[in-house]
Amino acid sequence: MRMDRIAAAGAALIALAAPTAGCAEGPEATPQAFPIVERTKTVDTTYANYNWNRIIPPDGPVVEEWSAEFHSGSLHRVETPRDRLIADCENMTGVALSLETGEKVSGPQVAGAACGINTNTPILSARVIGRVDRAGSVSDRIEVVDRDNVRIYDVTEDGVIVRATYASSEAPERLILETWSVALERELPAADMFSSESLRRSFVPDRFKREPTE
Repeated sequence: MRMDRIAAAGAALIALAAPTAGCAEGPEATPQAFPIVERTKTVDTTYANYNWNRIIPPDGPVVEEWSAEFHSGSLHRVETPRDRLIADCENMTGVALSLETGEKVSGPQVAGAACGINTNTPILSARVIGRVDRAGSVSDRIEVVDRDNVRIYDVTEDGVIVRATYASSEAPERLILETWSVALERELPAADMFSSESLRRSFVPDRFKREPTE
């Protein structure tokens, strides 16, 4: 993922590349990893996940900002300071709005990016790293590699991504993006937040738009 795309999309990771076949097993693929990838894309629980993100350009200042993801049934919503999008993860449709330009993009590539682990770029390999305990909640940690990035995700039992890191495939030891959940709630802040009209407003409470104290 290019750094200008990271800066534009923030830690929502909504790189709207043309959709292609994902999850192609590579030489380092482990069969256990792909069901976890699929788990993130078939979530049917309700949640509001508020995240804090650290974007680390190779030649510029670190940017810290908020993002949020909301889910109900097969419907998903992502917000960053610059972008909002909605998607139907069962039918693989979606609409993304750029707050900077007012431009809207629609199509399956929006759902491919928004619904769980981004599979718009084919996965070359994936492996399970292990299980991690974060604040009493156990998640599966997996590594996903595509042509541009090495990505690591912490995924809960019901498919919520509570932490993710990105590194360039050319320098996998150096993070270029880190995002983590600061609050995972099981109720939505509003009922009507998955329509195209709802993209006009933000549903993220102001308290989650400030840097967390812990």
